[in-house]
Amino acid sequence: MTAEIVQIERAYVFNPRGAADGGSTPPGEMEAAVLRIVEHWNERIPKRVRRLTQLRFNTCRDALAIWTADEIVGAIDHYAGQKWQRQKNAWKRFENFIERDTVTPWVEDAFDAAERRQATADRQAARAAELQKQADEHLAHMRHVDEVRRRMTSLPAAEQAELLHQAARELPEPMRGMQAALMRQAVLILDRADKKIATEARRTQRTTG
Repeated sequence: MTAEIVQIERAYVFNPRGAADGGSTPPGEMEAAVLRIVEHWNERIPKRVRRLTQLRFNTCRDALAIWTADEIVGAIDHYAGQKWQRQKNAWKRFENFIERDTVTPWVEDAFDAAERRQATADRQAARAAELQKQADEHLAHMRHVDEVRRRMTSLPAAEQAELLHQAARELPEPMRGMQAALMRQAVLILDRADKKIATEARRTQRTTG
C-alpha cells in the first residue's frame, strides 16, 4: 500500500546563520534534516504532519542536537513496526514522538533491534556456511568412494576376491552374506590401504628431506 503524499505547509522561521551548533547536525544542514524526518514520518506513520509549525520544527531541531537524521529515521521505522500501535492505531503526534526524552529510547531500541537482526543474520549465515561445508565434504567423500570403487573393480579377479574375503572377516557374521555390505567394506579396506601408503610416503619424505 502506497503512503499518501502529503504536501507539507512550512509555517516556521529558521535562520541557519543565527542557529546555535546543532550537535549531530550542522546548522547549514538542519532545515533539510528536519524536512527529511517529517517526510519520512509521513511515509511511515498514519498520523501525518501537514503543517510544520515552529514548535514542531524546534522540537525536531532539538532532537537533532543529539541524534543524526539517519538515527531518527531508524527510530521512526522501528516505531512504525510496532504491532500494538498498528493494531490499536495508537500513534503519537509527531511533536510528542520527536521530543528528546521520547525519541531517545526509540533510537536506542532501534539500535538494539538492529543488533539482534544482525546477530540472527550472522547465526543464519554461519549455519548456512556449515551446512554447505558438510554438503561439500559429503560430495567430496562420495566422489572419493566412487573413485576407490572403480579402482577396486579394475583390479584382477584374484585381488578382488581377496578384498571381499578380508571384508567378510571384518563384518559381523549376519552381514557377511550381504553383497552391498561386502562391497562397502572392501572399498573401506582399499581406502585404508591408500591412506597408509600416503602416510608412509609423507613420513619417508620428511625423513629423507
